[in-house]
Amino acid sequence: MARILPMLLLAVCLPAAGAGLDDVEIIKRTLERMDRAQVSPAKERRIGEGMAARLLGTTPPVDDERVQRYVNRVGLWVAAGSDQPDLDWTFAVVDSAGVNAWAAPGGYVFITVGLFVLLEDEAELAAVLGHEIAHVTAGHHLEALASRVRTGMIRDLLQAEDIAGVDDATVDSLAAEGARLFGLGLSREAEHEADRLGAVLAARAGYDPWALLGTLTVLDALDPAAPAMSLHASTHPPPQVRRALLARQLDATLDTGGDPGARPVQRFRAMRDRLADGP
Repeated sequence: MARILPMLLLAVCLPAAGAGLDDVEIIKRTLERMDRAQVSPAKERRIGEGMAARLLGTTPPVDDERVQRYVNRVGLWVAAGSDQPDLDWTFAVVDSAGVNAWAAPGGYVFITVGLFVLLEDEAELAAVLGHEIAHVTAGHHLEALASRVRTGMIRDLLQAEDIAGVDDATVDSLAAEGARLFGLGLSREAEHEADRLGAVLAARAGYDPWALLGTLTVLDALDPAAPAMSLHASTHPPPQVRRALLARQLDATLDTGGDPGARPVQRFRAMRDRLADGP
């Protein structure tokens, strides 16, 4: 737990910045320029830190070192198969009954207690974490941020040779706007891509890539209007749509004649029971 964001646990949520759009053509040109190569890891990390700080300011990590160590071990193992294995990945279970998971640029991944206790085994956990890892490595948050924030902020951030050259107010504004994505969600295309890539990452880590289908089936059985599901339902495509598309993709790309992959149960359920029992 010593490395799980001590700075973020003490962070104070800053006022959110406005998100005015200056000119359609300028925005279009800015979006065309904003690819992952133009955002350095240091800049991405700074934005992600601010987003994570705001999330943890209202939804703190669960105070259980064993659970946090476990989710970090699984997450780091899955992230090792991504195209950014050396990112300073940080995973945490956050104290919320809501059924959800989030990520932020720079390698921050969070899963709620509400979602964790619905999972059946470690393969499902790996697939959920893989989905969030995919959001980070694919740059989905940066793409969404580019379409929302003032072009002046993006221009300042991209043109600075070093993150130190960007004033704190600009970075704070970007992080504040990025934090709104937790409540607004990413595009449907980004969510479908993260499903597919998450299954691939789980398979690379030795887990059953079909595990996410089971999680989506459970989510589909829940009332989307229930308080625990309302945020997830408003920020993700319907679970049955996600499941149908992912099943077709897995059928088309995986060799179903081989080993389906691992689905560790005992160690996962020991952690799930700790969370279900509460402090």
